[in-house]
Order: sequence, then C-alpha cells, then structure tokens
Amino acid sequence: MSREDLHFRLRIPEDLKQRIAVAASENHRSMTAEIIARLEASFAMGATSDRPRASHWEMPEGVTLDDVSRAYEEATRQAISMALKRLGVVERPIVVADKSPDEADT
Repeated sequence: MSREDLHFRLRIPEDLKQRIAVAASENHRSMTAEIIARLEASFAMGATSDRPRASHWEMPEGVTLDDVSRAYEEATRQAISMALKRLGVVERPIVVADKSPDEADT
C-alpha cells in the first residue's frame, strides 16, 4: 500500500475488529493488509451473491447473522483445505526459533 491509496473511516462492531486483529497477528500482517487480503479472496472466489444473508434464511431464535457468518467462513476454510489436499498441497506449521538468552532482554 502507498500513501496514494484511498483512506476512509469504517465503522465495524468491536468483536469483528478483535477477530480481524487476531487474524492479522496470526498471519503476520497489519489489520489493513488482513482486511484487504480477505476482501480480495472473497472477490476471487466469486462470493458476491451467494453469501448467506439474513433475508434469505429463517434464523432460529438466538442465532445471529454473525453466527451464520462464522459458520460460512469455517465451511469455506474446510472446502479450501480439502481442495488443496486434493492438489497435493501440504500445510506445514511455521516454526519460529526461540531467542537466544542474549536476545531475550532486547
């Protein structure tokens, strides 16, 4: 991103902001980069009209749109994971080396 990119304010629920912050940290990127990556991925997958919306679903009492959104995201992650496995892509955890005792104080 550059200083020439568009800047605008965005209102989002606090819990969503926290989820973005956690995901950004886990992915080693800024919250802005996390949001952009997720938006780009959603458009790349064509998720513009088939995403569940409250008006399309009869929601049981106590189930929120946020619950549906989390379920949709989990199902999407699972589907992507299965597709990658079929291609032979293997997910490996990133191992971060511990700091040496000399570096621990810095």
